[in-house]
Amino acid sequence: MIRLLLNRPTELGTTSDYQHCEVVGNGSGWRFPMFYKPVLQVLITRRLCSITDILNAAPKDLDRDAIRNIVTDLMFRGLLAICD
Repeated sequence: MIRLLLNRPTELGTTSDYQHCEVVGNGSGWRFPMFYKPVLQVLITRRLCSITDILNAAPKDLDRDAIRNIVTDLMFRGLLAICD
């Protein structure tokens, strides 16, 4: 399972040029490419989910490798953790 490490409230928005999405939580903010947004939406909504949950919720143009790369990036940034 994957756990979002940001406390509520966590906000997910889009930049004015629609090129990036922004996450605000724990008093900090992060900017990501727009294709991260569906993955972030699942994580923010569910807080704890499986990679299958993310795959099922993501648009079909995001393949398994892209989602794995997004999750890995979010883990390296300290926003996610793998848990039992």
